[in-house]
Amino acid sequence: MHIHQHHLSLRRRGQAPTGIAKLRHPIDVAAYISSFLNLAFSTDQARMIWMTHNASGVSFPTWAMAAVASVVWMLYGIVHKDRLIATVNAIWIILSLFILAGVALYQ
Repeated sequence: MHIHQHHLSLRRRGQAPTGIAKLRHPIDVAAYISSFLNLAFSTDQARMIWMTHNASGVSFPTWAMAAVASVVWMLYGIVHKDRLIATVNAIWIILSLFILAGVALYQ
């Protein structure tokens, strides 16, 4: 049985871990912390673009791909009923679109 099938089987029986119980392994905790820190530090990119009206050196294709990847991950979180993944990636989509708008305007 593949790991995702095992997880689905547990969820159907009401035995899947939820909330903080999902964070059983230290790498889970590290991944969530890393995700939030990455988001926090990337907001500085948006702030700099919009405050200085300068987007030189910011790659439109890179941020466009980040937005697409965030849509995929948000859908993954929705399908697997993981609010944290869905929420973080919804915020990433907004941030990416904000940066893309700034790059389109100021580059």
